[in-house]
Amino acid sequence: MKTLNDVALKAHVSRMTVSRVINHPEAVSKEVRELVLQAIKELNYTPNHNAKALSNNKFLSITLLVLEDTTTTDPYFTKLILGASRYLETKGYSLKVSTDKKFDDQTDGYIVIGFRDKDIPWLNSFDKPVVLFGENNYDIPFVDSDNLSGTTISTKKLIDAKYSPISYLGIDLDQTFAKKREQGFNDVMKRHNLPVNIYRMKNSSSFVSNFLHQNPDLLQKGGGIIAGTDRIALGVIRAARELGLNIPEDFGIIGFDGFFINKVTYPLLTTIEQNINQIGEVLSKIILNWILTGNIPEPVLVDTNFIQGQTIRK
Repeated sequence: MKTLNDVALKAHVSRMTVSRVINHPEAVSKEVRELVLQAIKELNYTPNHNAKALSNNKFLSITLLVLEDTTTTDPYFTKLILGASRYLETKGYSLKVSTDKKFDDQTDGYIVIGFRDKDIPWLNSFDKPVVLFGENNYDIPFVDSDNLSGTTISTKKLIDAKYSPISYLGIDLDQTFAKKREQGFNDVMKRHNLPVNIYRMKNSSSFVSNFLHQNPDLLQKGGGIIAGTDRIALGVIRAARELGLNIPEDFGIIGFDGFFINKVTYPLLTTIEQNINQIGEVLSKIILNWILTGNIPEPVLVDTNFIQGQTIRK
């Protein structure tokens, strides 16, 4: 029996696009719609089998698939799990957590965190709903923090607090969230006709500290840094203090994440906090609605919070 993935491969589109043509043809361009319908005809594919599978909730469970090394990352996933599982419990569903990169025959759908570009072809081969934690351009439904808005807010805060010059230290990672955070800084600086100084590096506080000791001009008295993560911000704090700068009087720093590092730094880090519990809940809501109705969810961006610490002037 031909599958949704077979149609997608033949039409050279994503699995989600095929689903949209079947369930919401008005949301797809005429050209793409014709390609998909032709593939369905040639393969003799019966869309009703997929619709029936989506509405037939056999297992009352969702699998949360973790595709990153949890021993080397901030423990955001624990908050996400709590947010997701608490909502599912109210609907009579259970959440199964897996780090095995394999199909789960005993689940109704997947929430995926820690994916990378190389994982997309594999995820597109799933024959059950998949929702990602993380913005993407692969036509797969996702929930993410509003990363662009977050660094837009933090950059404005440093400018309003009269820090100058301001630089951005971001993650050297080809992922949408990293690009969006960088873009927020870039857009604000350009709107204020200020120089755009962007540096990309490893997401390691020790690496950042060493980098700044080798480039002390980035820690000019009176200046500031927008960090792409709290780990990067921690390295900035260490280097700035070691080079004799008083924070926040001489230098301003704002991070991004708000998982736990901002609560243990000295001085306490000002940061942009991601609402991870809420993200977990939204992930569960939209995948469950997809399973129950067959309606593919739209992407969701969750607002961030500005957390005033002690690393910028109030």
